[in-house]
Amino acid sequence: DETVWIEDSSPRIVAMPGLGRVTSISLGDEHALISDDGGRLFSFGDGGDGRLGLGQPLRTVRTLAQVTALAGKRVAGVAAGHAHSLVFLDDGSLWAFGSNSRGQLGQPAAGDWAATPVRVDGALAVTQVAAGLNLSAALTSAGSLLTFGQGNEHGLGTDERIDCDTPTIVLPE
Repeated sequence: DETVWIEDSSPRIVAMPGLGRVTSISLGDEHALISDDGGRLFSFGDGGDGRLGLGQPLRTVRTLAQVTALAGKRVAGVAAGHAHSLVFLDDGSLWAFGSNSRGQLGQPAAGDWAATPVRVDGALAVTQVAAGLNLSAALTSAGSLLTFGQGNEHGLGTDERIDCDTPTIVLPE
């Protein structure tokens, strides 16, 4: 058994070979996303529904793993949701992977889940992202707020109480 039990909750430095200076980090329910100053994306934790972007659903990754599907692209920011992940690049494009059970990947063609990043159509010039339980949001350089995913209880900021699997402009109206 490779389980490591830590009885001490004190902060400690953990070596992560291959990782440059960390520029963004986000923690999901049971997974983490990290980008570094080389524009690379790394993930670790529970890989269920493909939320790590490594092409292997239902696999736990205990050490830092590079998301090679985005190799050659420069990651600018990350957001980890309950079982999905969002990444925007320095060119303003938005990418998503993991569970798509409520449309939270913003890409209907992805099916129920995507184990590697899929580009989110209609999300351009993204400068910030946020991920919730089953919903996603992106802010654009023009100041528009895009939402998609689980829409019950008006969670997407629209008058509708339905899920939306494509980015919808909420602000400005």
